[in-house]
Amino acid sequence: MREEAYAGLKFLQRRGKAPISSFAFLAKHRKKHDSISFSRKRVTSHMLSMPQKNYLKRQQFISLRSRLSARLIIQQSRVFLHEAREEAAKQGVKEIGAAFLRLETFRDFDNIEADFGFFTEKPMRAHGPFQAGSLPAADYLQTNWRGSYERMRDVHIIAIQWANHMKLGIDSRRDEKGLHFGCLLNVFKVCSLSEPDPEKWETDILFRLKKSKPGDAVEPFVHALPPRLPT
Repeated sequence: MREEAYAGLKFLQRRGKAPISSFAFLAKHRKKHDSISFSRKRVTSHMLSMPQKNYLKRQQFISLRSRLSARLIIQQSRVFLHEAREEAAKQGVKEIGAAFLRLETFRDFDNIEADFGFFTEKPMRAHGPFQAGSLPAADYLQTNWRGSYERMRDVHIIAIQWANHMKLGIDSRRDEKGLHFGCLLNVFKVCSLSEPDPEKWETDILFRLKKSKPGDAVEPFVHALPPRLPT
């Protein structure tokens, strides 16, 4: 798998499918084949782990859903996650799990529908604006990003192109309302809730994969993301 991973990323680099101008392969990782670095002008490097196919067990959660612009995600996430944590505490949860953002629908960067919440140790009750339930067990494409959220768009694109190259079908569909993901998760293992330094943040990015049988043809994910919002 490690050899396939390295070959896959080199393939993307040659084909220009990944943002080659923003990352370089580090020689010290040539043997492990486990990460790539987004080189920056400052003396820091953001690290992205090799994407891998992983099976995730069922996860209980509580969340709030919002329609918003990408510009507001970081700002609003603090509000929504605080409210979700308080609701979990009211329902008797003593130990709360990792915070997450689940992207439901993507029309453009000004029109995003997403859930902000926490994984929990026990089933939760939906109450008022809060949603509760469980994410079913499934196969996911998973990668880990260490650093601030400035390059998250590039991270998602690399994971998508990796899935295409490895012939892994991402669970998604498109209609007149936009692009809908079966489950696209950003799990905040270390974030601003506990660590003020963005360089120390750590995020798992997970795309749920379509169920398939051996020999089934896999359609590539071809829904390209639009250009970044102007800053």
